[in-house]
Amino acid sequence: MVFKIGLTGGMGAGKSVVIDYLKSKHMPVLKLDEMAHELLVEPSIQKRLIKAFGQSILDTTTMQVDRKQLAQCALQSLQTQARLHQILHPPIWAKTRQWFNELECRNDLPVAGIVEIPLLFETQLEHQFDFTVCVVAPQAVRYKRLKNRGWVYHEIVRREKLQWLQSEKAQRSDWVISNPESKKKLLLKVDQWLKELKKVVSK
Repeated sequence: MVFKIGLTGGMGAGKSVVIDYLKSKHMPVLKLDEMAHELLVEPSIQKRLIKAFGQSILDTTTMQVDRKQLAQCALQSLQTQARLHQILHPPIWAKTRQWFNELECRNDLPVAGIVEIPLLFETQLEHQFDFTVCVVAPQAVRYKRLKNRGWVYHEIVRREKLQWLQSEKAQRSDWVISNPESKKKLLLKVDQWLKELKKVVSK
């Protein structure tokens, strides 16, 4: 049996750092945000997105969905965000189930498959997993990281209003990985979590 692990956390908490490290340790990982980006080129998905959010989401040169423009339109409110999820989540979750099924068929059966889902609890997908883990970091640290990526303060605040508080996500999770400013310390904590995970799933 391959255990299903849902990994979430606050914006800028370090989810991708954890996922990339787990991948380097040969753990099967899946990033739902990347899968969503791949779906944006599918004609049937594009058609539904244009119908929901208008032609302004298209790049005027390529006439493909522009991710930044889509985010501006779709992440305005909880209502528009829900509309986006209604379009993207069914095919995303279908592909996720297929991914887990393929893991189950491997000769070298992995202990677990880990899926990074920023809105795990907001979209009520936690029940699809055996365990959940949340990556957290102090707000000042998270905001600093996001600003270094080019985010402006008001956009960070606006996006966070569309998500659960980091503390709420942590409270609902089976494990919490605290991410200080030191990447080295974070990876040591991930190693410790992996040891705990292997103990739990081996019972």
